[in-house]
Amino acid sequence: MWEPSDRVIQYLLYGNWFSPSTRRGLCLIGLATVCICMCVGRAPATKGSAARALNYHLTSLDGRTLSSDTLSGKVVFLDMWATWCAPCRKTIPALEALAEAFPNEVAVVGISSEPAETVKKFLAKNPVRYPMVAPAPPMSKPFSSVQTIPTIFVIRRNGTLSTVLVGAHDLEQLTAAFRSAE
Repeated sequence: MWEPSDRVIQYLLYGNWFSPSTRRGLCLIGLATVCICMCVGRAPATKGSAARALNYHLTSLDGRTLSSDTLSGKVVFLDMWATWCAPCRKTIPALEALAEAFPNEVAVVGISSEPAETVKKFLAKNPVRYPMVAPAPPMSKPFSSVQTIPTIFVIRRNGTLSTVLVGAHDLEQLTAAFRSAE
């Protein structure tokens, strides 16, 4: 892999290619990019008594009530997904395996913003053993701020947010998230 030398970087930043104001802008963009890259895939964990419990109330496709109250005492994985999303479909077997490995400790809920009929057609061809919600009801923050799917909110037993996982994850990564949420 080609690595630019210090001389090349100095020429690009201090040569005649860019004006001083453009160089400052590039430095700020680079700094912002580094900060964003350090945060991608994980939200800051909230610990301690100052953390506020999340409140949600959902109804699954089969009519079950799934809420912060009914799922309290378990580590909850709220998976924001879609039927057309390949990384979402790749993560489903790992979420099922996690729920089966820790049946009394983990609850997994899939939430799709697609119409219920679309999700039901998908489930008819691809059965999933955890409850699904569709279409996603209006939800408060942090759930309403999802920009990428799959996004999985990992919620501690006490109802506070442990972490947010973005992108496809395997069983090992989900188990690690479960362990860190305990």
